[in-house]
Amino acid sequence: MPTAVDPAAALACLGFLWDFLPSGSRRRPVDPAGVATMHRLLAALPGRP
Repeated sequence: MPTAVDPAAALACLGFLWDFLPSGSRRRPVDPAGVATMHRLLAALPGRP
């Protein structure tokens, strides 16, 4: 069930999670290939409209 989150609280949570990333991961360029692969595999599951 979706819930409404205050935008300031959402940003604070993102900053909190960002602090957990190792510094090497923060400097690395973002590679969305894994997400694209996951979407492609999920779309191929049976029962999808």
